[in-house]
Amino acid sequence: MKITCPVTAFSKMRYNCLRPKTPVLSRDLLCFCAGKSSINRDILVKRHIIPPSCNLEDYFKDISNGLFTLKSDRDLFFSFLNDGSIALSSSVLKDIKNPASAVALKLDENLSDANIFLLLSPKIAQGKGIGVNFSNFKNPHEKIKKINAYFKYKENISQRPPAGIALLNINHPEILDFITMKDNEDFKNWCFDLSVILPSDFINKVDNNKDIILENGEKLNSRVLYKTLLNSMLKKGEPGIIFSEDKSYICDPCGAKKLSKNEKFIISHINLSKFYDDKNNSVDKLKLQSAAGILSKAMKNISNNSCIGVAGFGELLKKLGINYSDKKSLSVLSDCLKTIKTEVNKNGIKTAISPTGTVSKYLNTTAGIQPENYNNISYMTQLEVLSVAQKYTDCNISNTVILDNNADKSDVDKIIRYAAKNGLKGITVFKPRYFYSQNP
Repeated sequence: MKITCPVTAFSKMRYNCLRPKTPVLSRDLLCFCAGKSSINRDILVKRHIIPPSCNLEDYFKDISNGLFTLKSDRDLFFSFLNDGSIALSSSVLKDIKNPASAVALKLDENLSDANIFLLLSPKIAQGKGIGVNFSNFKNPHEKIKKINAYFKYKENISQRPPAGIALLNINHPEILDFITMKDNEDFKNWCFDLSVILPSDFINKVDNNKDIILENGEKLNSRVLYKTLLNSMLKKGEPGIIFSEDKSYICDPCGAKKLSKNEKFIISHINLSKFYDDKNNSVDKLKLQSAAGILSKAMKNISNNSCIGVAGFGELLKKLGINYSDKKSLSVLSDCLKTIKTEVNKNGIKTAISPTGTVSKYLNTTAGIQPENYNNISYMTQLEVLSVAQKYTDCNISNTVILDNNADKSDVDKIIRYAAKNGLKGITVFKPRYFYSQNP
């Protein structure tokens, strides 16, 4: 099966796709799929995902025809895709032959800077997010800064800004330098996010004032390290935290999925706001099941290493007339995610939740599982949402907890402890004023 894009920029690309291995869905389901498209085509053009001349409906039809042999499957998938009920990631839309939202790299400290840049260049050009664990580097601080500078150089000359995540194990001798790396830096100079890897016993060591044994045999007081971490997270929102026993842990830049060396990862999304049943003021679960089923079949045909996440939760709540902080919102989220997880797992696909920055923009909806706005939303409400979501998410959840500008270290401490206690696989925090002041 081949996909041929009708537009000039892609006219010479032909994509070989696997044929579906799962049963066909009934064409009767199409009756509730058709809807007016709400996709912001301009965003896709601006981000250089499609060329200006692209007829989006024809493009979606070609993708659908290439992924499925059965007409009923093609029609169902196209209907959901065309009206914005489901969304392929920007990397898949741009190059379905070789898609990858992110890739994990194992870099060798002995490689020259030139060779590292040579390795990174094609992945940056393809718009892939890059995850690197620097725990095997003796001097990760300087190497990260050099790679970040290269990212910024590429950002200035490429069509799509690169993104990366640098991870470091808490036992690394340079962990304090890593934690404070951005304390006095300007956000606009960075493409790399930072995250530390914390083992499950770390908080217990802090509570008992025990030392951390670094990899070089030296000791570092856990409370000194934790205080440094809290200060930096409060000051700049970085580093983020990954809870793991694996010192060599690598993930995509958003932290949505753990990756192995050189592993590629793609993600697609279900726009929850499109599954509002206005007649009954409820969520149309049958339609949601259908969308999750056909999308997971499509992702299986594209890549075995793919996940499905969501967008539009905040907009869905608005349509339902439910406040984000209302306990009813937790029930809505759990029902939606449970329905999706059940359907996609049947087809061997996992669930993960990413921020959906570009996706939510071109779908004209709210990002991920975030609220429509953060006015009067406590961080505890956000944590409760994350906790519920994690129960029905196979991989990780990438969703930053927004802090009030009056938050202090005790608030960050509470967030970390809640996350660790409630099984969250990672946590990041952010203050709105981070963007407005370099010395908060």
